[in-house]
Order: sequence, then C-alpha cells, then structure tokens
Amino acid sequence: MKVWMDLLTPKQVLFLGPLARRLEDKGFSVYLTARGFRETVELADRKGLRLESIGRHGGGSLIGKLRQSSLRILRLTGRVHGEGVDLAVSFSSVEAARVAFGLSIPHICISDSPHSEAVSRLTVPLSSMLYTPWIIPKEAWTRYGIEGDRVFHYRALDPVVWLKGFKPDPSVLDELDLSGKPIITFRPEEEQASYMIAGGRSPIPMVLKRLLKAGLPAELVVLPRYREQRLRYIRAFKGRVKVPVRVVDGASLLFYSTAFIGAGGTMTCEAALLGVPTLSCYPLEPTIVERFLIGEGLILRSLNHERIVEFIMEALRDDGLSSTLKERARLLLGSMEDPVEVLSRAIEAYAA
Repeated sequence: MKVWMDLLTPKQVLFLGPLARRLEDKGFSVYLTARGFRETVELADRKGLRLESIGRHGGGSLIGKLRQSSLRILRLTGRVHGEGVDLAVSFSSVEAARVAFGLSIPHICISDSPHSEAVSRLTVPLSSMLYTPWIIPKEAWTRYGIEGDRVFHYRALDPVVWLKGFKPDPSVLDELDLSGKPIITFRPEEEQASYMIAGGRSPIPMVLKRLLKAGLPAELVVLPRYREQRLRYIRAFKGRVKVPVRVVDGASLLFYSTAFIGAGGTMTCEAALLGVPTLSCYPLEPTIVERFLIGEGLILRSLNHERIVEFIMEALRDDGLSSTLKERARLLLGSMEDPVEVLSRAIEAYAA
C-alpha cells in the first residue's frame, strides 16, 4: 500500500517524518512531497527525509496564494496519479485534499488549527477522517462540514511526537556562536498565513529595541519564518540580534533558552512542553491550544511590550520559576500518548 504525505511547514516535517518512518517499518510504501518553502526543505534535509519539492509558497497576498495553489494542484495531480497512491495524509494541505478528492483517494487530515478558517473550509469537508488533539471539540470541526463520527482525537499536543524522549543537542550553541550568556529566543508571527493577512503584528521588534536599549546581559535570538521577515530583522538590528540564515534545531535552542517569546503556535507549545518560561504574543484571539497551556500554568500571554520586557527580566532572575515550569511540563508530557502510534494504527486498520 502506498501512502502519500504532503509536508508544508517545519512542524509537519517533525510530525509526519516519524509517521512516515513508522509506516515504512511496517511495510508501507511512503511518497513524500513538500512545497518549496525554505524552512521546510532545509529541515527535511537535516532530518534525512527524501521528498519531492513541488510548487512554492504563494506569499502574503490572496492572489499569490490562489495562483500558486492552483499551479501546485496541477503539478501534484500528475505526480500522485503516476505514483499509484492509495491513501493521502496531510496537515490540512489544500492541495493534498483537493488532489486526493479529485483522484478518489481517501485523505486523512491532521490539524490543531480550527482557527485557520480558509484552510479548514478547503480541506476538512474533503477529508475521509480528521485527527486532532483531544482538547479541541468535535464541534470546532463539524462546522466546516465533516461528520462528527469522522473526527478522532489523540490525547496529546502535536509537539509530543518529537519531544517525548527528547535529548538536546548542544551543538546548536556553537552553530549560532552563542557566548554562554542567558538566551532569549523569539519567534515572529506567521505573517503570510491566510488567517494573518488582515491581522495585527506582534510587539517583538519593540521588545527587542527595549532590551537592547537596557543593555540586557543576554543573547537575543530571532527565528524568522520567511526570507523577507529575516531581512527586516537583520536590517533593523544590524548584528545586535542573532538571526540565523539557515534552519536550526529549534527544540535544542529552546531547551537552552532562559525564556521564549512566541507570536505563533508550534514553538510556543514546544517551549511550554519543555518547561521553558514562555510568553505568547500571538496577535489574534488566543487559539484553543494556547488557552489550554495558559490554563495549565505553562505560558503567559501579553501583547504589551512593557509587560513582555518585565516577563523576560523575571525569567532572568528565575526565583524558582524554571524548575516549577519544568516539573509541570514533565507531568503533562508524561500524561500524553504518541500521536504517531494513534495514526499508524488507524492507517494499518484502513489497509487491512
């Protein structure tokens, strides 16, 4: 049986890569495709995943997204048909869902983002099954047109896939030429995502300016998502902030960080599950996952740059904060199941 997986983001490399290997170990043939997006392709290469890059990111405009998605659907149609695919799996890939539906291939959708309305409307109703973290109610998905009995839960947050049994790699510190000072890591917003086009912007640039003006005795690291975003930070801070040119081992960097400030979703969740003092400045309404982590006492939330600076100062003083968070995170992580195991069992059952 041949399973096709379409990888669009770094998170999907970290999640679907282990699932692909698990299935291959069980005798499945797996065909991996990716959109030509720098972070995704570089991370897949670091992880030793063999994939075919088809199409590219549509950028931050609606016309660009529609045009590139349409072109990608056309290119994928021929490749997937030629591969003789039996089952498609993706994290709400619009192109994977449409191609699978058009070729009468069952599609398993995985998602923790019902707030991503445009993508959900184009993928969820075309999917045979949807798998999602247990904290997201079925009603969040059925409004998009999928029946409730085709929505399945796993008792985990997505980063559990690569964080259970995680061992940090200290080479990331040399790779970024970090000097031994405390590390404050920042992840800007996903400004080109469909749900962010009309949204706000995070206060991260203002926070960095305040910290630099205060002469903070720490290394400031920004992990941009897009080339344009990276260039903006490089130009704005002129070497006073570390801005990696290539993809780095994000989980290891987070492990060694004194604090993390995130304007997105995955790395904020990742940092929280590692017990790193974490503040979310996601510029839209809090997501279900974010609200859950706040309720568990693992992250704080603020869009006020002065409050964020204050939080970083508190993290640098520590006062037992780090050890408390690490214990909370350890207990929560230990209570979660492996989503890869849940999905591999489901795929095996489908193939039987």
